Amino acid sequence: MSDRPRYARYSRWRLLRALVSGWNRRMQVALDISGQADVVEVPLPGKRIFVLTHPDDIRRVLLTEREKFPKSYDYDVLRQYMGDGLVTSAGERWEADRKLLHPAFSNAATQPLRPMIESEVQRVGERWRGLDTPLDPFAEMTTLTITVMGRRLLGCDLSRRADEIRHAIDTCGKQAVRRAQAPVDWVRWFRTPAERRAQRARASLRAIIDDARRNGGASERVSTLLEESGRSTEESLDQLVTLFAAGYDTTGNALAWCLYELAKNPGLQERVRAGVAGESGDEVLAALVQETLRFYPTVPGVGRVCPEGAEWDDVALPAGATLFVFFYGMHHRPDLFVDPERFWPERFLGVRRESLPRRAYVPFGAGPRICIGSHFATQELQVALGHLIPRFRLELADPAPIRPVPGISLTPSRSLRLYARPIEG
Repeated sequence: MSDRPRYARYSRWRLLRALVSGWNRRMQVALDISGQADVVEVPLPGKRIFVLTHPDDIRRVLLTEREKFPKSYDYDVLRQYMGDGLVTSAGERWEADRKLLHPAFSNAATQPLRPMIESEVQRVGERWRGLDTPLDPFAEMTTLTITVMGRRLLGCDLSRRADEIRHAIDTCGKQAVRRAQAPVDWVRWFRTPAERRAQRARASLRAIIDDARRNGGASERVSTLLEESGRSTEESLDQLVTLFAAGYDTTGNALAWCLYELAKNPGLQERVRAGVAGESGDEVLAALVQETLRFYPTVPGVGRVCPEGAEWDDVALPAGATLFVFFYGMHHRPDLFVDPERFWPERFLGVRRESLPRRAYVPFGAGPRICIGSHFATQELQVALGHLIPRFRLELADPAPIRPVPGISLTPSRSLRLYARPIEG
């Protein structure tokens, strides 16, 4: 570890300047805040917010002392759009649902799904070969994950409704972030036009999934597991919407970010392509996925509250404080990862991997609430990249830089376009 202070209070004037810098610069602001110390207090009116990036502090909040730190208000907001599923539920309800669904997403259950994923990725590759114009990797990769999730959860092909589903999930997600990040609590409860659009999008998404649930095939689908467990229709829909939204957004965006980094750096792209084609191709592919999830973790951070206060070494957390566990900030600490702003898959290969800090890499969260679909997501990432990278040379159509914007997941600050040039032979 470096000599970074344990605690700092962020300057009010610096925060004011940051708040007026623009919506798309929130990640730069968050990194500036978290770079001040292990624990940084953010001075907002009527609130005590602390940003955490030290592995030991994050481990306390999410694992060893998790009973002291329940979920924050953000999850109450998210519940209004996703329902009471695994992400937003708590207590006995969450424990029962997690126990029911965990076997369906275990590594053993995920491996047999590989042929299905490969088939869908091949369809993407065939379509790309017929393109002579730039494509949007975020639209392409989220369509892929919508299709894969549709087959896994509902036993049907939802590719034709991908645009509807993407629009509904994005609309709900953006409104949830706006409401959760509103600086004054009472502003959140106005029935604004954006809120009405989000509620219409929520109803549309639930209708699409409900129709697929009732008419899908494949007896091994996850929706069948929910039905056979005695869950009501509303409970099943809450769970399916949650799983669908979480799986679509995080995996699709991670794939797109990886393609962007490869297109941005032709030398790296050629090294990865040669490595994937070599004897250690699986290790190279795994390292590429791991670096993608370090650089762009599936969820940038999570919120918790501290109802009774806590004492950590020389840091005192007051009762009622809100804690932001900032995974992205931890993954980009220079005292934890060498040259952290460089996208460098080789850090996860050979002896370099052995030197990485323990407990500082948490792309799917940590503790009992770690992402239930981590095995499924990792397999989808490896299969998709393993098929596309050897077959296409990726080139940016617009070299202007793109920044990740934090929300429920990491989205691009502007539309991204790139060329996928087929590699013959």
